[in-house]
Amino acid sequence: MRVVNLTPNAIKVVHPHDPDRVNEYPPSGTICRVGLRSEQVGEIEGMPVFETQVGDVQNLPEQMDDVVYIVSRMVLECLEDDRDDLVAPGDAIRDHAGRVIGCRGFSL
Repeated sequence: MRVVNLTPNAIKVVHPHDPDRVNEYPPSGTICRVGLRSEQVGEIEGMPVFETQVGDVQNLPEQMDDVVYIVSRMVLECLEDDRDDLVAPGDAIRDHAGRVIGCRGFSL
């Protein structure tokens, strides 16, 4: 099975029973995103308030046998009923400064 990372960042997945075992998935160069549309609907103390609506998913390749695509949680949620070849990074693992350094598996 081939895993293709459609996010802009390298994804480091730490094995749950062996923290020294890490699989890294570099960005493929294609970034799959969800389009957003925002419309100003009001103001609070002179600051604009926007309503944002989710649009179409952009740059998602066709489904192929033996290929799994890593996408953002937002893309995954938009397509969870339409595609079974998508995963998002699992729970984040953070360093002492709070920076994400990896994740615990994948999520559906």
